[in-house]
Amino acid sequence: MKDIVRSICSLIILCSTTAGVARAEVPTAMNVQGRLTDNLGAPISGPAIDFTFRIFDLEFGGTEIWPVSVPLEKHTIAVGADGLWNASIGTIRILTPAVFESTERWLEVTVQDGPNPAETLSRVRLWSNPYTFSSATSQSVVIYLSGSSNPTRNVISHSPAFPTWGLQYRDSTDVLNFVRAGTPVFSVDLATSRVIVPGASDSIVFNASATGNNSVDLPANAISSFEMLDEPGAAQSVNAGSVSLITNGVLVPLSTRTITCPAAGYILAIASAEVLIPHTTSSTDLLTFGVSLTSSSLDADQSKQLQLSTSIPAGTFSYIVSSQKIFPAVPGANLVWALGRKDLGLNNHSIENITLSILYVPTSYGTVSTLVSESEAGSFESAEATIIRQSNQDGSYSEQVLYEVDLRELEVKAARLQAEAERAERELAEARLSAQGEEVSLDPAAHVAPR
Repeated sequence: MKDIVRSICSLIILCSTTAGVARAEVPTAMNVQGRLTDNLGAPISGPAIDFTFRIFDLEFGGTEIWPVSVPLEKHTIAVGADGLWNASIGTIRILTPAVFESTERWLEVTVQDGPNPAETLSRVRLWSNPYTFSSATSQSVVIYLSGSSNPTRNVISHSPAFPTWGLQYRDSTDVLNFVRAGTPVFSVDLATSRVIVPGASDSIVFNASATGNNSVDLPANAISSFEMLDEPGAAQSVNAGSVSLITNGVLVPLSTRTITCPAAGYILAIASAEVLIPHTTSSTDLLTFGVSLTSSSLDADQSKQLQLSTSIPAGTFSYIVSSQKIFPAVPGANLVWALGRKDLGLNNHSIENITLSILYVPTSYGTVSTLVSESEAGSFESAEATIIRQSNQDGSYSEQVLYEVDLRELEVKAARLQAEAERAERELAEARLSAQGEEVSLDPAAHVAPR
């Protein structure tokens, strides 16, 4: 009788399920199909041919993983005229997840054909994903049977050519890593509820277990100050003493305060005080009060004036004065002044209980109108002329043309300049990389597989 060559062809591994079960249970068997031929390739058939199945950890020698002991996984199969056969292994000795604890498993088949001696075929590697086989449900993946210090394992690999690209589980620290060429590029720490995005020299960390600033950790300068919605901040000075205005026409600093702003924005300055004016009959008293960003001048729209005319009888008069204005803020220290000036009067004017309040806001939510001089109006795209009336030191009145502008134009210009600067930085970095011939790609197909 001719020698019989038995081959397993077109090995197919299928996870079996039990019909009528509401959810998919852990499969304990898998379907194996092959073709039995003689040494000339002709199909072998028979009504009852014995097949015995074993699983090893190596292609040659090694350790038997399943079934190890009796009863053996022995099936008597009716092989058709075309030599095709089919077996559902695991129906005698169930296939537990432990069988596929390692990704390298080899199936060995021994065939007993009637009176002929039993022959063992060459082992065939099981290329099916053992994790799929170990699924408790269609949505669940079993990585380990037990323990907490198992070796790190790839749950999903890109392909046999790129086995170090994919999803990795590190059991010793309970961390899921998305890996690129074996290096984590995105990690989820299950033990500490953190999400980590590592970089070449720094990392981004989101910590759900922390609160406040500790919940997010970004590299230095990761977000420019202009891109952040900086919180408002306040500063204030209070002078309970008294400041005398002695000389007519001399501007006198009454109070000052510095506010440090994290970014460009707006400063709302509000000054208030109590004014005491000793008035003489038949004379005129005129006082100017306002806020400014310098100690030597007041903007034209800040000439808030208090006047006592010649018709008012003699006596000491007390008034509450107040002035406010929104100024554009610059990043860093901004110095604000409350100023006063005696324009007319025979006696000294006294200013007491001076309060200077400053509020920083990062952005506007509407028009921010102010009055500027003609020279300053040239910095704005839209400026509308308006006339204001002021008292002079000789008691007469004068008119001055000022221009109403919207400070938001400065905010838009600053944003435009910031965007242009960041774009220039990116282009410079790209040009340097291009000059060095360096390219970065996240596509595994662009990389050579490790040797």
